[in-house]
Amino acid sequence: MIETLKKHVLNRELGAFRDPFPDQQRYSFQLDFVRIATESQEDSSLLRKADSEEQAAQNQSGSGHFVKEVLESWWVMYAVGEPLDRINAQMRGDLAVLQRLMELKAMRWGIGAQQYEPRLFGMTINRELTAVSLWCMLEPDGARLGQVLEMHARHPSLRLPAVDFLLDAFSPDGVRRPPKYEKNSTHQRMWDALMRALAPQGREDQSQGMAKYMANWNRLMKPLGWKPGRVYCPLAEDGSQVDPNCRGDQLFYRFAFEAALAVCAFDLDDSAFRDHLYYPRDLVDHYRANVRQQRDGWRAVGAPARFAVPLPPPQKKSDLSKSKLKGYARWVELVCDGDKDAREAVIDATGRLRRLKTEACEALAALAENGHGVCADIKDDDTLAAQLDGLLAARELEEFDSSTVDGAGPGRCEALLKSAQVWLSQTNSGHRLYILDLGDDAWYGLMVREAFATELDALGDALGLAR
Repeated sequence: MIETLKKHVLNRELGAFRDPFPDQQRYSFQLDFVRIATESQEDSSLLRKADSEEQAAQNQSGSGHFVKEVLESWWVMYAVGEPLDRINAQMRGDLAVLQRLMELKAMRWGIGAQQYEPRLFGMTINRELTAVSLWCMLEPDGARLGQVLEMHARHPSLRLPAVDFLLDAFSPDGVRRPPKYEKNSTHQRMWDALMRALAPQGREDQSQGMAKYMANWNRLMKPLGWKPGRVYCPLAEDGSQVDPNCRGDQLFYRFAFEAALAVCAFDLDDSAFRDHLYYPRDLVDHYRANVRQQRDGWRAVGAPARFAVPLPPPQKKSDLSKSKLKGYARWVELVCDGDKDAREAVIDATGRLRRLKTEACEALAALAENGHGVCADIKDDDTLAAQLDGLLAARELEEFDSSTVDGAGPGRCEALLKSAQVWLSQTNSGHRLYILDLGDDAWYGLMVREAFATELDALGDALGLAR
């Protein structure tokens, strides 16, 4: 099927892809990687017990790469626009091989005295979440889904409390959780934001939280490769760039599967964000029409989670009044409101700047990516609104409603920033919002506590930041 799909993808109209910014050539080569790895499905050595350490090593490596690419193939099939029933059929066929591997413990054998966990080479939490999400929303057979969830439970390095919190709603017996989760910071900002959205008890409040989450989704994905649009360099027949100096983009085929899974798990209203380009609404619709009552009828509509939302630990904050930082580091600390992780991330991204006169764009972009600034194209009011909401939320100032500001493009961008400034001053929030003009086609903003505004002004002047 993969080889046939590869040929079809090259001739598929762009509008037929679920990826809003696809490239046929790159997807064709992506499917080549999947095909080469999954050809081992026909290799009997992968599915037989090892009779030597060498064979065990080969099985360990082969099975790990095989599983990764099998799961990847389902994700790619979704991105290129394959019908959902065809994806489900492929998943069912692959499950038999995955089950056989698990029975033979092909991924648990050790070499000599060294023993391995069931390691899946190159596997990521996001890749496994995508695969399991497809099963949760497509597969009407509860027994098959149970097999997949049992496989999930066997891989401790791919477990997160937030993921198990979502998956638990799809198993009558609940998801078997480990005594202790391994520390894993993969996409932690995304998971933290999602759990905060689901923290309220009522479905209406959770639905509103999910609407805010999806409004911020693009910003959360920016460090992972999201852009408002994509530019692709032409590829030669071997997959190399025709022009080696061309600076283009790679495929970005992440979708908000975690949001769709949350909507299905807790029967939430997704009407406010169904039109988001990366929200897999067709999966949600399929689940509601073909799976919700047939397979998950055991769960009452709107039933609460069986265990508490795994909220992130309290933010590591520095006492701004006792800090000994100076210069640019102190300026970043004030703008980040003492958020130590964000401060370190910004300084890691920019270095310890001595001047902001020529590097202000870089610094403000890094602040925005870490939830403590505004940096948006002059016409991009959606991104600016999401960044502004995130900036206010980081300071627990969430009463400002950006959705009430009408308009579009540059006019709405300006109105959003000015409305937020007025709201902060009228509500005695204790914070001040600065709107910065750096002379280019973008909007910039940052926030500081009123108690430290004078110090921030002086630091900005010393660093050459124009206001």
